[in-house]
Amino acid sequence: MPSSEVNVLAAADPVAAFVEAERQGRLVALPTSGTSGRPRTVVRTTASWTDSFGAVAELTGTTGASRVWVPGPVTATMNLFATVHARWAGAHLAPSLAEATHAHLTPTSLRRLLADGADLAGRSLVVAGDRVDEATAAAVSAAGGRLHHYYGAAELSFVAWGEHAGDLRAFPGVDVEARDGELWVRSPYVSAGYLEPSHELRGEGGWVTVGDRGEVVDGRVIVHGRAGGITTAGATVRVADIEGVLRPLAHGDVVVVG
Repeated sequence: MPSSEVNVLAAADPVAAFVEAERQGRLVALPTSGTSGRPRTVVRTTASWTDSFGAVAELTGTTGASRVWVPGPVTATMNLFATVHARWAGAHLAPSLAEATHAHLTPTSLRRLLADGADLAGRSLVVAGDRVDEATAAAVSAAGGRLHHYYGAAELSFVAWGEHAGDLRAFPGVDVEARDGELWVRSPYVSAGYLEPSHELRGEGGWVTVGDRGEVVDGRVIVHGRAGGITTAGATVRVADIEGVLRPLAHGDVVVVG
């Protein structure tokens, strides 16, 4: 008897596997390496993705007339989401940026395009996977493009959306609050947890967290990063907190190591 969860990323065609899982009303299993490096498999309903499709289409202006470029492999969940969303919207997949109206990229891919002087005029770029700073957003605007940046997690899906990391606000339908410097989310897009019994998604009263550090200030969601510490001089110093202080003062990105 087959498992009740469909590992769509292991399928020959992950997009078709997701669509079929939705038709059958089955859960999907999405393996992720996790920040800690310990493999985890996130289990979710297909509706926890598809229910957000309308909001994403409205935010990005994606329609049946759009041409969407997703250069990364669909075995990465953010690219799988983007491809399934394009299919839902009736948009066409574009083979290159030159033929696209929309693109879904990582920050590294975006920076490469900017360095190469790519033509971004009139194009909407959706970027996630790591933070995008205000200077990068300004460079996209100067090149004629429109940047959309979001913060989320494999377990949570979308949490906050904006133009850059300093402009994030709660994604439509999502509530975000900070408790003792840790971000907690109440959302219809949250996963059902993990396939592995050794892992458990922390939750309380309808709210969940993956342990990311951050704060909510005047409606803006400020993400400092996943919790992690370095012990020095008898004290534990949180890497995310130090990076959060240094990053606004730097001309590029900042990484703190022990």
